[in-house]
Amino acid sequence: MAQPITYRIRHANHQDLDACLDLRVQAENALAAAGIVQWHDREHGRQVITSWIDQGAMHVVTTQAGDVVACFALAGADPAFWTPAEAAQPALYLYKFILRSDRRGYGLGEVLLDWCAQRAADTGARWLRLDCWRTNTGLHNYWLRHGFRQLDIREHPIRNSGALFERDAGTRLANEEARAAITLVDDTSPVLAATVPLREDRDRYDPTGEAAVWNEAAALVTNLKTSARSTDPDAWNTALEHAARALEDRARAVRQAGGMYHRVISA
Repeated sequence: MAQPITYRIRHANHQDLDACLDLRVQAENALAAAGIVQWHDREHGRQVITSWIDQGAMHVVTTQAGDVVACFALAGADPAFWTPAEAAQPALYLYKFILRSDRRGYGLGEVLLDWCAQRAADTGARWLRLDCWRTNTGLHNYWLRHGFRQLDIREHPIRNSGALFERDAGTRLANEEARAAITLVDDTSPVLAATVPLREDRDRYDPTGEAAVWNEAAALVTNLKTSARSTDPDAWNTALEHAARALEDRARAVRQAGGMYHRVISA
């Protein structure tokens, strides 16, 4: 039996920008070859991906050698397509899900979508959602084959997206063959939501979950030094960045669990 291929998943940084853009251009060219005009504004694509990186929402998937073979973003609802009532529902939203062409067809997409669904569940969400181009029926079928259901198609005056899909966060579709063939090493921030109740059993003395966030922040910072290797001069900064991303994930989960309740947590 062949040895499983190991991939690593982590938050993207600005050094990954060109690799993410290359993936986008490959996808654009493949779409064009199929007669689908999509993602043709490359400068806008650069701005969008840069924004996702700035927000800590962009993820990259790499080989053991560090080559970027996939990327995607996980964030909140796009108000251009999702209503305020829908955005208040417990969901995590998937954007810019792109696999390098030579990695398609081997189960990596299924494994990554399962990972995204698990991340949604870990942050207290019930659904993993996305929007895609209204006219790209081939992509619609891809999402349908991968556990999503189509909710609606909505028009926008200047944007071509608007086909809305969601998948239950508890759905796992990667088959045994894919799971055996792929090892996915998770180098993202620790998921904190699973450690603190978010629903009916939440702490009645901490109804918004704010105290839990601060408690977890203290625990994270206490443990950062031990997790950061002293031989790596960037380890401390990396650990701090991971802690910040983890707390952002936790705060998002608190808002979603409380109907997008928002309260500024200041230092």
